[in-house]
Amino acid sequence: MEPIHKSDMKGQVRLVSKMVRRYARSTEDADEIIQNVFVKLLTSKYVPVFFYPWWLSAVVRNASADFYRSLKREEQWINREVWISTIGCIEDNPAVVMPVAPEVDENEALETVVEVLKCLPEAQARALVLHAHGFTYGDIARCVGAKVGTVRSRIHNGRARARQLLEAV
Repeated sequence: MEPIHKSDMKGQVRLVSKMVRRYARSTEDADEIIQNVFVKLLTSKYVPVFFYPWWLSAVVRNASADFYRSLKREEQWINREVWISTIGCIEDNPAVVMPVAPEVDENEALETVVEVLKCLPEAQARALVLHAHGFTYGDIARCVGAKVGTVRSRIHNGRARARQLLEAV
């Protein structure tokens, strides 16, 4: 492939579009990646006179990886307002509730768990709910803006306090 001169925008778009099709999962993703590639090219400190295909290929590959990595992060990241409301919406999520004995009414057990969570300090309750949803200590730490050790401590202390409250009931 011949290098493309920097003034040949149509040639650049054609070449980048062709390269992006290898990595994109949909046309919407392809459009987004193409935009990201050109933003990188236009804001780069290094702007060559000729765009070599091997160089553009590396830029496209990295932009595609960045795009899909950011999508994955967006899926995992939930803003803090949702976490605060999670405690109030816990009744809608059966995954949070531990299995109960057959003789215990599930609705009653769920109400008890919700009441126990409401009695805990907000930081401990939030950490427990996130942990029950399957998030790792690192994920929880990033979500709540605390260190991993602090999150582990909150979960440990929250469990201990919840046990005490449940035994009192």
